[in-house]
Amino acid sequence: MKTMLDWKLIALRSWIHGNPLLALVAAIAMVRLAMLATYPLMDTTEARYADIAQIMADKNDWITPWFRPGVPFWGKPPLSFWATVISFKLFGANEFTARFPHWILGIIGGWFVWDLGIRRSKREAVIAISLLSGCLIYYFASGAVMTDMALTLGLVVSMWSFWLSVQSASEYPRSGGVIWLFFVSLGWGLLAKGPLAIVLAFLAIGAWLLFNRSFFPAVVRLPWIRGPLLSLLVAAPWYWAAEAKTPGFLNYFLIGEHINRFLVPGWNGDLYGNAHHHAHGTIWIYLIYMLIPWTILLPLFLFYRNRRLSFPISQLQAPFAVAGDDGWRNYLLCWGLAPAVFFTFSRNIIMPYVLPGIPALALLGGYYLVRFDPARVDRLLTLGLRIILIGSLLFMLVFPLTGYGERKSQRSLVNVYSRLSQPGSRLVYWDQYPFSAGFYSRDRVVSVFDKQQLTAQLDQPGRLYLALGRGDQSLLQSSEFVGKFDRIKDFRRYSLYRESIASAKT
Repeated sequence: MKTMLDWKLIALRSWIHGNPLLALVAAIAMVRLAMLATYPLMDTTEARYADIAQIMADKNDWITPWFRPGVPFWGKPPLSFWATVISFKLFGANEFTARFPHWILGIIGGWFVWDLGIRRSKREAVIAISLLSGCLIYYFASGAVMTDMALTLGLVVSMWSFWLSVQSASEYPRSGGVIWLFFVSLGWGLLAKGPLAIVLAFLAIGAWLLFNRSFFPAVVRLPWIRGPLLSLLVAAPWYWAAEAKTPGFLNYFLIGEHINRFLVPGWNGDLYGNAHHHAHGTIWIYLIYMLIPWTILLPLFLFYRNRRLSFPISQLQAPFAVAGDDGWRNYLLCWGLAPAVFFTFSRNIIMPYVLPGIPALALLGGYYLVRFDPARVDRLLTLGLRIILIGSLLFMLVFPLTGYGERKSQRSLVNVYSRLSQPGSRLVYWDQYPFSAGFYSRDRVVSVFDKQQLTAQLDQPGRLYLALGRGDQSLLQSSEFVGKFDRIKDFRRYSLYRESIASAKT
């Protein structure tokens, strides 16, 4: 006998089958899932965060992320690391399990977008989820080992719950208690990325209230005393524990990462990397780029199809022109552009900073495109989704042939070392070893920075394997090391050497 869940799954499959766009969305999600194990964790971002999670898992440490063994990582809160650690502990540590939790976060974020859209109309929801699934940055981040998808999901839940909380009970029934989820999600954001989550949420809400003051009385009635206490209850215990365990964390994280990083050009206080120095306003260029293919297809669509509207084009309302939509359009616009507005005057930025606003822009696209001829809109969305789908399949076929993964990851080198090594062997990198070497060797790797340290490694028991950068080959021509190493194999960035038998210790 079929259970209720079986009937729901049958209904869902039937519904997707009857909606070609939803079938494409589902196919894209499954292809992205299949891709997770097909390429190595690459330096620096993915390999770094996966290695941090692996160290936490090995140490069973749920408080302090570790940049390298013995070096605390104060740059990010632990929520995304926790998700990866749980995956490692359940399924083992590999590329798929490192990326899988972030795919799950992306799917959950898509569900909240769908829920907001379908409360208006099924058609609007289909358009919004199609735009979201076909957006380059959302597609990539749904399965990339980064902290940005955790932040994005926190903001999606915050804006979802806030919107429902300020609506009338008749328009959105059973939404009265959802306001508490708003404050819980703010706590989630504090654990995902820090105070930035709260800044983005209230920047969007504050801007929206400026243009939609009729909602102000409803907003004032929300529990602004107990609510923030709930947010602190979610996040503050970890912040306290992190500072107690590694003093100095709060100063570096709150002042360095959240003030100096964004306001000081070329900030040189970064303990874990290099500051990014860009011109003011670069974030808007990133936004356009990260919305591909829609930033190409939508302007072409509007240029060629604006005479095919199902209503006069003059009825397309300008932004912030409040009409009978209860401020929905303005809410999405403020939410969608909040990250770009916030980072406009920051010069230390990277492309994923635009990600938290992408779900709102997808909903905004649904709000407008639902007014166009459905057949033409469907062709537009189908084209964009097929571009992503075909691009993904080509990536899986072509990427292994490019050698890019070998250049950006140490997986191949570590695998060769693992096959050749014996008990007592050790892998040494000249200069700081890449994070991918740490991940794939489970941090059984050593860095040496001068000849004296390398000589000390040679003097220790066990056979030494040396990873040497392609520009450092002259090191082995020096008198101390002539004849002491045999070349094993050349890789894109490094060559692997083994201590020669004549000089190896027993």
